[in-house]
Amino acid sequence: MSEYLELKGLPKGYLSYTQYNQWLRCPKQFEYRYVDGLKIPPKSSLILGKGIHRGLEWAFNDHLRAGHPPKQNDVLAATVEAVEGELKEIPKSEIDWAAGDTDSKLKDDSVGLIKVYEPKRISIVPKTVEKKFDIEFSNMDYKLTGRVDLETEKEIIDFKTTSRKQPEDSAEQSEQLSLYQIQSEPKESLELHVLIRKKVPGLQVLKSLPRNPGKINELLENIGKVATLIKAGIFPKVLENAPGSPCSYCGYYEKCRNKKRILKG
Repeated sequence: MSEYLELKGLPKGYLSYTQYNQWLRCPKQFEYRYVDGLKIPPKSSLILGKGIHRGLEWAFNDHLRAGHPPKQNDVLAATVEAVEGELKEIPKSEIDWAAGDTDSKLKDDSVGLIKVYEPKRISIVPKTVEKKFDIEFSNMDYKLTGRVDLETEKEIIDFKTTSRKQPEDSAEQSEQLSLYQIQSEPKESLELHVLIRKKVPGLQVLKSLPRNPGKINELLENIGKVATLIKAGIFPKVLENAPGSPCSYCGYYEKCRNKKRILKG
């Protein structure tokens, strides 16, 4: 047996923030998804989030085309249509439905969240929408790739749909925003626009100053280390009861642990 690890290529031939973050969350989860190609039923909340994302994408693209924000009713219609489109792509029996979620509730909640975001939306002048980027480096044999939700002249904006408020320093701590900064010309602000799905929908606009070069270099070093571990085939399981463990909500739990998950409550 060789005393050295054999480095292979990345499963996709490139690395995205989603892949990097999933490996950090749980390397074994990454292996199931990207090496073995095992997909799990999407959660109903993910379908809602994708629909809202597509609705806002339509709204800002229309703003770019027309030179002014579209009317709220048009954005609502586009968002509901987007949620319906997401629902049509997956058989209902293959969706991991949260308690109380239905087709109609997802559409109703998308309307409520878009309405909450309306005052902020019409104040934004978009420059790019869903801009694809590829970052290549002379000392790396792979590229970093992704899409930036929204850019203005002064801001980089990432949209999130969540069930609870996020910590106030979330934008400052977001490595995703750091990665987005690398591919962009200088901006004044990095922002998370968080649409909070509750009985009374909410909105957080969390801002951060751009990262300094040291912070960017630290991120690139961490991504490089994760890429090396992926190429070496190192995918350990996280400790099930460790703080922050994803086991309580991981769709691969039964396969990984070879036992049924014990539901609490």
